[in-house]
Amino acid sequence: MATRNPREGSLLRISLGDGTDAFARVLPNSQVAIYAHRASHADVVSPVIFDSKILWKLTVTKSALVSGRWPVVDCRPLESELVSPVDYFIKDRLTGRYSVYRSADGRIRESSLEECKALEAAAAWEAEHVEDRIRDYFAGRPNVWAEQLRAGP
Repeated sequence: MATRNPREGSLLRISLGDGTDAFARVLPNSQVAIYAHRASHADVVSPVIFDSKILWKLTVTKSALVSGRWPVVDCRPLESELVSPVDYFIKDRLTGRYSVYRSADGRIRESSLEECKALEAAAAWEAEHVEDRIRDYFAGRPNVWAEQLRAGP
């Protein structure tokens, strides 16, 4: 089922470069949900993937989705947890104030550092950085890209 242009609900195979793959679902607004599931390249796409925990919901660059680097291996309607709006934090570089950006409608509201610590940054991730973050997750180590984008001093 490999297609070049994923659509909402597409399951993407993300090669981790070590003979294993991770998986992500395409969400609205150039977002993906990364699953806490890793499998051998030889494995067929398992229904277990769809029941796996979601690690992160991230906005990715258009090239990450359409380059073919992450091929589509399945497509299913999104489950309710994957269609709910995603909140991301924004930190104003001049004032240091925090806001929350809602992906579904583009609304921005003031927020606190405490609330933002639990959110992903409003940033578009390159495919390579997503892959690094997934590898680091499975290796149990911090990810330099995620640390740079973390809310806090």
